[in-house]
Amino acid sequence: MRLEPCKWQEAKAVLSPILGDYAAEVHREVLAGREAVFTIGESVTLLRVEQYPNGDLELVAVGFVGDLRQGAKVLFDYGQQLGCRFIRCHTQRPAQLRFLRMIGLPVYPDGWDEDGYLMIKAEYGREK
Repeated sequence: MRLEPCKWQEAKAVLSPILGDYAAEVHREVLAGREAVFTIGESVTLLRVEQYPNGDLELVAVGFVGDLRQGAKVLFDYGQQLGCRFIRCHTQRPAQLRFLRMIGLPVYPDGWDEDGYLMIKAEYGREK
């Protein structure tokens, strides 16, 4: 499996329900090049790269729908290929942390965001 770019209009129906109110802003973010939509087999994801003041890059999985077992590994590898130091996602399902660890990803909880979502993070080079 690998990431394949796709257009927001192709992914909108699948991703909008999990993005909530933010879905209205996605098209503008994609057009501006700040976010990108991809497929991974039958899965769909919305990604962006953020940069810390010290220059470190973080791949953010803004939204994901599909096969988490395959998709998470592809996203983890993609972040590493981009030269990111971290990868992060926010979830309403805290059990995803345990699942991601089960499939071998070195993830850890990174607190809760202002919307009450668990932030799950991995640092490249960090042991499980």
